[in-house]
Amino acid sequence: MAIPIAVWSEGYNARKAPYVAGVLILIASQIMFMEAPSYWLTCLAQCLQGAGGKDGCRSGACVR
Repeated sequence: MAIPIAVWSEGYNARKAPYVAGVLILIASQIMFMEAPSYWLTCLAQCLQGAGGKDGCRSGACVR
């Protein structure tokens, strides 16, 4: 998931949008993880946390 976002952010010189989207996904997934009433929802929140955390860094905002 990180490679297509990195290619998109480099091609259009748009680093802010993927970074903000990644941070919002990370915040939402942490709230979902905190409030999850079942095991499968906890697993889904963990997957979203991984995707949100990686998208923010792959956009180049944390490197530069």
